[in-house]
Amino acid sequence: KSAHRDPVDRLEKHILDYIHHCTQHVKKVAETRVQLAKAQMAEFKALEDFEQIATPSQWNIHVLLKPKIK
Repeated sequence: KSAHRDPVDRLEKHILDYIHHCTQHVKKVAETRVQLAKAQMAEFKALEDFEQIATPSQWNIHVLLKPKIK
């Protein structure tokens, strides 16, 4: 390799490392959002199931406790 090529190779490696780091960050953020969405879907499904099977008194307790939990 020529002496002029070495700085170019180093710069290229730094740029690739930077791009890889940013890509990994974006991937992690996206995965976190997907996990959150899955958890919210599961919570919503559980609420739908509860609505179907809850007795009126259980539902009234739910309505009373809901503002205190969130």
